[in-house]
Amino acid sequence: GQYVEVDLPGGGKGQLAAGHLSDHPAAAQALWEVMSSGITLGPLLVLERLQKIGVVKLSRKSSLLSAAAGGALPSAIADVRESALLQGYVASLTPDAAFIRFGGTLTGRAGLAQLGDSF
Repeated sequence: GQYVEVDLPGGGKGQLAAGHLSDHPAAAQALWEVMSSGITLGPLLVLERLQKIGVVKLSRKSSLLSAAAGGALPSAIADVRESALLQGYVASLTPDAAFIRFGGTLTGRAGLAQLGDSF
């Protein structure tokens, strides 16, 4: 997919996928269209460190930034409790399920029947 390469403070590279520019697809598309070299992106959340290839995956989604700031973005199975309301994002889809990513590589599977019509 499309992504923006971000120079990180202290060196290193980050990747900000077009879909992680905003919580809302129309806003993400509008931001993608005005993206240019040197633009300031504001606060970014580190989703995952891919050390083998020297890349950090980033997000600018306000819902994820808020969840992380409030300590509500789990990154390990020990952080998850039954009946908890968690913030995450769709990492991938199959014909019968959505795989929801939280912090780091923590991923959950939701059968399509478990998902609502809106978010």
